[in-house]
Amino acid sequence: MEKLAHMRKAILALLVLAAFSYSGAVNQPFVHDDVVFILQNPQVHDFKTITQVFDKSSFTAGTPAFANPYYRPFLDIVYRLEFFFFGPSPVGYHLVNILLHVVNAVLIMVLTLRLTQRQGFAWCVAALFLVHPIQSEAVACISGISNLLFTTFLLLSFLQYMHLTVSEEELSLTQEAVQYGSVLLLFGAALLTKEQALVLPIIILFYEYFLPQLSGHSNTGWRLRMSGLVIVAGGYLLWRKLILGGFLTSLIPNWGEFYLRLKSLPAIIMTHLRTLFWPADLHYYRSHDILAPWVLPLAALACFVMVCLLIGRILPSNRKTIFGFGLGWFFITLAPTTSIVPLIHEYSFIAAFEHFNYLPLAGLLWSFLIAAEYFLEKVFHKRSLILKKICLAVIIPACVAVTFLQTKVWAGEIPLFEQAVKYEPEMGRLRLLLAKAYYFHKDFKRAEPQFGAARDIMSGYLAKVKDVNVRPFYESFLKESLLGLASCSEAIGDLPSAEKYYDDVSALAPSDSMVWNNLGVIAIRQGQVEKAMVHFKKALAVDPGFAPARHNLELLSR
Repeated sequence: MEKLAHMRKAILALLVLAAFSYSGAVNQPFVHDDVVFILQNPQVHDFKTITQVFDKSSFTAGTPAFANPYYRPFLDIVYRLEFFFFGPSPVGYHLVNILLHVVNAVLIMVLTLRLTQRQGFAWCVAALFLVHPIQSEAVACISGISNLLFTTFLLLSFLQYMHLTVSEEELSLTQEAVQYGSVLLLFGAALLTKEQALVLPIIILFYEYFLPQLSGHSNTGWRLRMSGLVIVAGGYLLWRKLILGGFLTSLIPNWGEFYLRLKSLPAIIMTHLRTLFWPADLHYYRSHDILAPWVLPLAALACFVMVCLLIGRILPSNRKTIFGFGLGWFFITLAPTTSIVPLIHEYSFIAAFEHFNYLPLAGLLWSFLIAAEYFLEKVFHKRSLILKKICLAVIIPACVAVTFLQTKVWAGEIPLFEQAVKYEPEMGRLRLLLAKAYYFHKDFKRAEPQFGAARDIMSGYLAKVKDVNVRPFYESFLKESLLGLASCSEAIGDLPSAEKYYDDVSALAPSDSMVWNNLGVIAIRQGQVEKAMVHFKKALAVDPGFAPARHNLELLSR
């Protein structure tokens, strides 16, 4: 009863911390990916098709063309359920995210308690997992639920596996089969929520190596248990291949690019570590340029590894186990989202999103806190307890405050992309997104330079890209940038500039009837009737059924 009462108080304290950290996110709107995945996704709006999610991609005909194909049927089910209950109101979606985040913090607390048998330490890990500012991207963004939900299933599966292997109860064959079956079912649910769950068998393999030292008894039969997990993972990959036509994104599109990604791996890992230890420059669309220098990041990672090895040698055996397991957890769960798998934003920029750290953070907290606690005790002895409390009294409120402020970035696309462009000024895609956000809010004066910056960046890519299969990708962004410049010029009454930009678009995409029609409209506004008729005829030559151009031409012919 005492343990249960302590657990209730611990969970209540976590709920209070979550309320202070994320209360500002509850009334925020759908932003960016939320619009694509939920508001503009007709499949989500059709609750009657909920049983069909297992035999098709998350995005098929009728969904936005720029959405990547996914196979995440459990996530699709959750989106349908959320839309069924909450409709287009974002409040319910945000509350679900926050509650799931609290659930994950509680699961991390239970897991830590099983690893260490220390309630206070377990709560500290859970609290820091909950309020760390880097978690704001996964929690405040509605579509970040994919990270939250797959983590819930993965942690439940791992906890059930731990219970099966360290339980002192004598289980019948039937009971053991039921418990092991639940491990596999939860693992399958995690896989069907997000592909990153494929790391679970590796985590468990790592656990089998470390945890017998903690459990104090022989841990037999692990090969048989592992085989079931491997079969589930293999079955998932085969079924996914049938649905999407491939296992995962191709690891090696070309060897030169793959070599550059491998060289960038230390820099990406160090970027994640830096933002975890000092989250001062958090922003959406965090990226890494694989053409950036790699020697210093490699040296920094080597130093980090050497320090970890030194700490591992110093720590006593009981703490060394947790320290090593935490580091293993961090690197294993981070691996699928590093440069090993190509998540390319544009040209040489690859994704290093902050939500990639959602699950890895737990491992780093185990390692860092167990080591910090030991050295405090060694140096300050009896005073270490007071110092630990002071540290927590400073760090946790500071994290709450930074997280609360960071969630405000998700109040709309303008603050979201303004902050992103501040830290990623060389990314044309971000410039374009910020420009469109300004344009949507009729702030044409601020939209125009951002469209211009996007145009310059995309033009620079086209000057360097030789692959004919890649060029259309950047040509589409360049076209969008030029159309944005033309629209801004029209909106502020600068018709000559608008005409120039539309001319640039027509040179890039001569088969776009809408562009020729717009040129005709601008010519009319400038009193150039004959020129307008030429443009309308070109629009109809491209597409004889294009109604706006035909209508405009008929008006001029009267």
